[in-house]
Amino acid sequence: MNQQFKITFSDLWATSSEDLEIRLPISEMENIHEHIHGHLTIEMFGKVVPHIWFFEPDDVCMNDWFSFLLACSERLKTVGSICTFDEGEQGQPAFVFERTESAVLFSIADSKVNGEVGDPDWDSIEIEYQLFNEVVQQFVIDFKELIEKTGNEISIRWLNEISKNKNWFES
Repeated sequence: MNQQFKITFSDLWATSSEDLEIRLPISEMENIHEHIHGHLTIEMFGKVVPHIWFFEPDDVCMNDWFSFLLACSERLKTVGSICTFDEGEQGQPAFVFERTESAVLFSIADSKVNGEVGDPDWDSIEIEYQLFNEVVQQFVIDFKELIEKTGNEISIRWLNEISKNKNWFES
């Protein structure tokens, strides 16, 4: 079986400290506590994972998804581990990654935060573990490189802070 798994991003922007409606280039990020948003695409077997954006397709919170995927790739080194992204914003369902012996199973499940119903078309999609890990690590490298290329000290400090966020799985 030809495995296909891709994570791409584009059109990144930073929220403004003064007005959340203003989209700043990430090179002009003003405050380490602001968020970077943009277009994030997770694709499996030629289908784009739905429901990951907030108000518009280019409004994915990279703070959350970057730190989640980084922490999840670490946690899924252990067979039997489960990583769940269930923040409940904007009626999103939960996104579940579960490690088996040789694969990662991906599901869009019911949210425990907001009650949003999962998507049965996305139940236990199997991705080879090695491929999952390679793709996530390349996403992390590409994202870090892009932020570092801005030369913006605040954006770089922001990246260092969210890279430390390992609280996704603590009870």
